Amino acid sequence: MGLLLLAAGFGAGLCGSVAGLASLVSCPALLATGMAPVVANATNTTALLANRRRVRTEFAA
Repeated sequence: MGLLLLAAGFGAGLCGSVAGLASLVSCPALLATGMAPVVANATNTTALLANRRRVRTEFAA
C-alpha cells in the first residue's frame, strides 16, 4: 500500500507540474487505500494548498 501511495505521489507531482491536475491522480489513490472520502478530500486539499503557497513564493519575484 505504501508503494502505491509513493507511485501516486510521484505521478501526481508530475501531472501537477505539467498540467495542474494533481488531484486526478492523488484523490483516487487515497480512496483506493480505503480512506474515507471526506478524509481523502481533506488530505488532498491540504496538499494542494501547500503546493500553491510554494509556487506563489517561487514565481512572485
